[in-house]
Amino acid sequence: MPAAGRDLGIVIPCHNEAHAIAAVVLAAASLRPRMIVVVDDGSTDETARRAHEAGAKVLRSAARQGKGAALALGWQACRDAGTEWVLMLDGDGQHDPAEARALLAKAGPRTPLVIGDRLGRAGDMPLLRRWTNRVMNRCLAIVAGTPLRDSQSGFRLAHLPTLLALRLRSRHYEIESEMCSAFARAGLAIDFVPVTCRYAKERSKILPVQDTLRWMGWFLACCFRHGMTSFLGPSEQHPGAMLPPDTRMGQVRRPSQAPPFFGTPPATDGQHGVMP
Repeated sequence: MPAAGRDLGIVIPCHNEAHAIAAVVLAAASLRPRMIVVVDDGSTDETARRAHEAGAKVLRSAARQGKGAALALGWQACRDAGTEWVLMLDGDGQHDPAEARALLAKAGPRTPLVIGDRLGRAGDMPLLRRWTNRVMNRCLAIVAGTPLRDSQSGFRLAHLPTLLALRLRSRHYEIESEMCSAFARAGLAIDFVPVTCRYAKERSKILPVQDTLRWMGWFLACCFRHGMTSFLGPSEQHPGAMLPPDTRMGQVRRPSQAPPFFGTPPATDGQHGVMP
């Protein structure tokens, strides 16, 4: 089981979450991670200031780049700090950071990705969102070659060197789907832990038309790229084990390299986008 503290970094991507972010950061601090990184993705409110005051390291994008891009900035910061595991959760208060202990208990050398499963306790989830998530799970299972209980949950724990070695490229909400697909197709184990999810009255940050079309484009590209016949079963490569850093050299980056779309980093406020 990965230990909290030096082994753990926490990444919280957010956009206009000033009302909730301080409470999320303070709750996450109870896990005693090495660092908490809040990536403020082009917010126009006081998200960055309140996260900084709560004790997080804050990275700011001057314009909205997308959840995938925000997560990658956070992963880079955790990698630079030397953390081995990264916990991801949303900044709107949906996830209870205390439940991350259940994710930590499941993770290990043969389970490099653990996801919080909201659908087993989906009583408060809006009906349309619940139905959409189940449909996306079924579709993604075709790409991943394995059943996925909650592929769209943003509450997840990953082995960071393995995650970075898979070279994820999505910049928006399809990042969760790409992550599941990449781990599964590499033969890496994915486990799910039941978690609660709190839904307040604030509007979702997902753009129904744009993000749905973007996800469908990503899904169809996967089908075209891999061929439907390859989806009949999971990959046999690296079954259930962490991806060794010296294997699959066509995909693994050197430790000093940034994630693939960092060649043109997003515009940021402040030096290197760090909250002063």
